[in-house]
Amino acid sequence: DHAGLATQIKVEEVLKKESVDMIITSPPYPNTYDYYLYHKHRMLWLDEDYKYAMNEEIGSRREFSSLKKPKDNFARDLSEIFMSCDKVLKVGGFIVIIIGDGKIQGELYDSKENTIKVCEEIGWKLIDYSFTGLDETSRSFQSSFRTNGKKEHVFTFRKG
Repeated sequence: DHAGLATQIKVEEVLKKESVDMIITSPPYPNTYDYYLYHKHRMLWLDEDYKYAMNEEIGSRREFSSLKKPKDNFARDLSEIFMSCDKVLKVGGFIVIIIGDGKIQGELYDSKENTIKVCEEIGWKLIDYSFTGLDETSRSFQSSFRTNGKKEHVFTFRKG
């Protein structure tokens, strides 16, 4: 019986301190998707507890739309994850982050501003930035559901 055995594993529990030259990651786009729903049937089939994933998932629509959690939760979660990454990243190492804007509590969540703030508080220096407008590339099946002006951001930070 494997149900309920899912646990949170932090990067520094798997990798040695300051052993990684580069991290490339794409955290969830805030209030955009519920990843656990995509995997729910697979988890049930494997006798795993999907509710753990549902409750621990960051940035989910469930968290910000259904449960109406404050938008500061997302920055807090990113900070926790990135601080864990910082422990395994070598001094002088790079982290590339790809993340899109979202809409929380009726307002655009500016992932550029918030990600830079979180990363600079950790001590990472922004060395490159670019973005793509999501208005033209959104896969939403109906354009009326889209939030105009959302961007997908690509950051490269260096650990000092």
